[in-house]
Amino acid sequence: MLGFQEGKLMASVNVSRFESAFQPKDSLRLFETVTLDNGQFLNTRKYPWNPKIQYGIDGMLRYRLSDSVSFTYQYRQFDETVSIFGAKQRERFKPYAFDEFYNTKRQDHSFSVEAYLSPTLYFNSTTAYNQYDREKIVERYDFEEDTIGNLFNEQDTTLFTSFLHRSIFSTTTEKKLNGQFGVELLHETGAGERISTDENIVGNGGAAMTNFAGWLGLQYEPIDNLTLQGNLRYGYNTNYEHPLIPSFHLAYKFRKN
Repeated sequence: MLGFQEGKLMASVNVSRFESAFQPKDSLRLFETVTLDNGQFLNTRKYPWNPKIQYGIDGMLRYRLSDSVSFTYQYRQFDETVSIFGAKQRERFKPYAFDEFYNTKRQDHSFSVEAYLSPTLYFNSTTAYNQYDREKIVERYDFEEDTIGNLFNEQDTTLFTSFLHRSIFSTTTEKKLNGQFGVELLHETGAGERISTDENIVGNGGAAMTNFAGWLGLQYEPIDNLTLQGNLRYGYNTNYEHPLIPSFHLAYKFRKN
């Protein structure tokens, strides 16, 4: 991890790599027959482990405009490849095996604003975008020729995206009663072989959903150590009905510890 701060600007970055391959590839192709307690036989992997390689990067950039206003941008990326090596087929005549590889890539962007608009009014806003991409690749490995061929009819790609914006205004007085008001927008899309399409088409096939919501909250402290909080949330969803959702929270601090 590396970070620095210069005046009102602060930045940090963290890079990681993880690899796990506890057995040789040939060992991961071995199967064995196990006898169950009921007398039945089960053909299972001798070493049930799927090797994986992971890469990650996290970055943050924050600028403090003043003592009461700050802006923060964060970025995260995660890449992973999981390998599943198939059993050797037809060992005596041109043996082969089907291997599966799952490549996952996830990216997260977020931008947030924190500000005290007045000594008693606090504002917090977050805008985020997320992308999740998962690709399945199936290959046929021929041992004698030492060649690899792709099985294109077995390939699959799944893609999800989401966009979120949330803004919250809160009062921060020393009085017994404080309030909160918030709005939220969430838009999600999904596409892939196993995702059914509807009237909300994404690209050449997929589905989409959008949700708008707003809520009001009140927090009351009638006595020391006792906090009562009530919320009321209502929204609109493009795919299903969004009910009016009330909630109530109670917190009491019995002792100092």
